[in-house]
Amino acid sequence: MRKESIYSELGYTGFLTDNSEVVARYPDYAEIIKIGADKIYFSGNHPAILFVEVDSFTDVELKRIATIQHKAWNYRKVILLFALSSTEIRIYNCYEKPLYINSLDDPSSKLNPAQLFDYNTQNKDADALSILLEIFSRIGVDNGLLWTEQLEIRKKINLQNRIDAYLVKCLFDTAKALEKNGLGREIIHGLLMRSLFILFLEDKGAANEAGLYERIKPGSSSYFDILEDKEATYQLFDEVQLHFNGNVSPVLKNEKDAVTEQHLKFIQRCFIDGDISGNSTLFDDWRIFNFEIIQIEVLSEIYENFLGEFKHERGQFYTPHNLVELILSDKLAVNDSNFNLKILDPACGSGIFLVESYRRLIKRWKKAHNESRIAFEDLRSLLVDNIFGIEIDQTAIKVAAFSLYIALVDELDPKTLWIETNYQLPYLIFDPDDSSIEHQGSNLWRRDTIGEVDTETFPKVDLIVGNPPFGTKKLPSAITTYCTKHKFANEYVLPFLHKSAQFSNNGDIALIFNSKVLTNTQKPYQNFRKWLFNDNHVEKIYNLSIFRKVPKHFGGQLFTSAVGPVSIVYFNPLKPENISETIGYWAPKTYVKSSLVDGVVIDPTDIKNLPRIECQNPNSKIWKIAFWGNFQGFRLLQRLQRSTLKNYFDKNKNWKSGRGLNADSQNPDFIPESMIITESIERYCTDEKTSTKPNTKYYRKNDEDLFNPPFILFKEGQHQTEIACSLFYGKAYCTTGAFPINNIDNDIDDKKYLVSYLNSDLAKFILFLTASSWGIERERVLLNELMELPSPFPISNVESRNKIVDAFDKIVLLRKQPLQDNIEIQSLEELIFEEFKKQFSLTARDIMLIEDTMRFNLGLFKDGQNSVGFHRTTVAENQAYSEMLCQDINIFLGSSKTKVSATVFDLKASDPLNLIIIRFYSDGEKTDVQLNDVSALRTQLRELDKYTIQQKVHSIYVQKHFKYYDKDSIHIIKPNQKRFWSRAQAMEDASALIGEILNMATK
Repeated sequence: MRKESIYSELGYTGFLTDNSEVVARYPDYAEIIKIGADKIYFSGNHPAILFVEVDSFTDVELKRIATIQHKAWNYRKVILLFALSSTEIRIYNCYEKPLYINSLDDPSSKLNPAQLFDYNTQNKDADALSILLEIFSRIGVDNGLLWTEQLEIRKKINLQNRIDAYLVKCLFDTAKALEKNGLGREIIHGLLMRSLFILFLEDKGAANEAGLYERIKPGSSSYFDILEDKEATYQLFDEVQLHFNGNVSPVLKNEKDAVTEQHLKFIQRCFIDGDISGNSTLFDDWRIFNFEIIQIEVLSEIYENFLGEFKHERGQFYTPHNLVELILSDKLAVNDSNFNLKILDPACGSGIFLVESYRRLIKRWKKAHNESRIAFEDLRSLLVDNIFGIEIDQTAIKVAAFSLYIALVDELDPKTLWIETNYQLPYLIFDPDDSSIEHQGSNLWRRDTIGEVDTETFPKVDLIVGNPPFGTKKLPSAITTYCTKHKFANEYVLPFLHKSAQFSNNGDIALIFNSKVLTNTQKPYQNFRKWLFNDNHVEKIYNLSIFRKVPKHFGGQLFTSAVGPVSIVYFNPLKPENISETIGYWAPKTYVKSSLVDGVVIDPTDIKNLPRIECQNPNSKIWKIAFWGNFQGFRLLQRLQRSTLKNYFDKNKNWKSGRGLNADSQNPDFIPESMIITESIERYCTDEKTSTKPNTKYYRKNDEDLFNPPFILFKEGQHQTEIACSLFYGKAYCTTGAFPINNIDNDIDDKKYLVSYLNSDLAKFILFLTASSWGIERERVLLNELMELPSPFPISNVESRNKIVDAFDKIVLLRKQPLQDNIEIQSLEELIFEEFKKQFSLTARDIMLIEDTMRFNLGLFKDGQNSVGFHRTTVAENQAYSEMLCQDINIFLGSSKTKVSATVFDLKASDPLNLIIIRFYSDGEKTDVQLNDVSALRTQLRELDKYTIQQKVHSIYVQKHFKYYDKDSIHIIKPNQKRFWSRAQAMEDASALIGEILNMATK
């Protein structure tokens, strides 16, 4: 099989870009040509695969492949490298840490850790060929099948070996080793930043051009040669300080005396191969990090993440570059020519937002002046006039300045960097408390944004962006004072969001915040939402909470370290004349990527326009419902929740609910004899003998009636991913991890009835869509949220209640058996659900909505990439979808003589797209759903598939769904996955189609 045949078989013929054509066709990725691949496949507008062609896999060619993989690892944007001969294709992982190959090494064995897959056409391995054609074909890559298929291959792609994660680890290990060997943190950061700066200049070619190293230490050709000699090292540091105006991490007083040659060895080993153990080899002409290839934004991102790791505050500083790009592509697009914009990050950390903002202003300047180069003075002015940041951490603010200097220097000609004497970098940091700063700047304020910065004296800005700190623990007094003053919750991020409006008269604001701010039902959070959505004009919100659940080694990972649930809000303190009736809400329900590109892929079903008037209700649960549900679910919940458990309990004083006991040594009310172990609470019934323990602690007293056995226990968290509500027959007390509920009339059947309800799929459906934390932050339900459930009382059908109670008793008996009959238990739970359907008068549509939400949406949340929602759609499911879609449209058409019917197709599992055709016909014609052969359309569908992934902004992609109107028919084309073709989705699609039909009718 020739290379051309391999390209054709895999579907890449006509879709590859030669390395020499990249600059013209994809100018945003011009740097990729330095990697040296022969061809590149761009998925959408993003580089997805590098191709290398070889005559055969000789040692010489393998070393060439290793060099390309090494550079691609430093580049970070591409995962796969395909190497092709006439008879073989080998696929390599560009996220795998590269290894040095010396003259005696076997190149194949050194490349082996990076090799994901190989196929030899002469062996004719049918299984391997099947994997190649399915996973690594163009369609397989564009649909990201590697993330949902072939676990063994996917497990080899370890994000912890990617350059950003690996360099953070190297910096962390080096910093800890230097600290252990007697250096202070300020000196450590100075050494690391200076080294990064010097290596950056070296790899750009600046040092050798000026003969700098040779002049300082004869015979030296690299920074690593200089590091062998302490005197030479500090002479080089002095040169940097003198040449660049002393701004790039100046040498501290007494630093030289504290640093030893052993310390410099750690720096040397860190940047050669990351091994600081003392066992590393000092290679002659190879080192793992190549700062000519590493992107500027990656350096800022890496150091920001490292700061959080080093300070034992993981995630506080770290901002993924994808989020920076998302925000700035919305608010600071590079295709504009307005470069005179003042930009502020009110909690700038190590400056990742400011660096990217500065780089975008530079591109705008070039566009406005129609120039490809920009002079130093213009770079300096752009920086000093437009880039502002505030940060309380002294180290972080210095890193921010350092990162901005790197961005400035990157625009200059490397040949002149050490020769030109006018490259005096501007003073940026304003920190009157730091005596080591000789000249104060005015751009980067080392101050407490909330407690120390007067917005009246700060320059007014045009755009505010950033990632303020999150959290509710160990809050500074300035934060708690601010929150108390405005009656907000004691949440770190809220004062930053609120005060940001004071830094601008009419500027746009786009800030990252904790998603629970949208969903928390407590009054102080409602107060904040009232201000945000009523006193400002909110344009849109991105809720990216799902990405907190990504497995450590999974390719859909947005964050390389654990984080809380993240959202982004876009707003302006000044309302426009014409206010839109809706607020855009982007809330992806899955982290599973629909392609292999390095970014986030969002489905159209995750993009909603929410009614602004509903969003302005601070008690609305629309943010949570729209995340995991849809408008049909919102309307169903509105109908169900007219009478809640709280309403019923308030009217019927025989029912009581409350929280468990609080341990309190300061108020020693009493010592309960026995306490319930929260983790032991199970569904329906909890064994008091195995779930309690003796107690010696003091607790605050609670309403004793709550614990009069038997009483109901509702576990705040979950039991094996399920709601856990139990009837407890013993005399014991629970802690705040559970909620006791009791009926003081002691009607045990009513208690069994209520326990059955709280364990039912109906309660699970409602709580999944309304509980503020479940599916957002932690899988728990708060007491006030539980009490907002629709009340199953008063009981309208006693016979139905008796069936439920009888089923409860049978479940309890089955659960007590050594070997539980889970099938019988499931059958009894289905019976209970059937009875509650009657109690709440649920329609067939309601039941479909509940069942599909539980199967697909809750399934996506619980099962991730293993969810059934990603499986291919069956013909029966297509027919059910089409019937529901046509039914809703025909109801809308009402008495009209025009009706609709549908045609579905016999798709195969290998088909990436699914197609349904809706046809309009005159009343009286045949209306059954028709089944047709798809073979005639298969080629067109596969061709269309390459257009399904469209770039929204850099690293953020939308998986398009298509609607094509052709005279009397509508073609609906979506990915061939069950979650897009459910009956519940048909209801949503019907509503959208009806809206489009109405719009067309008015034109």
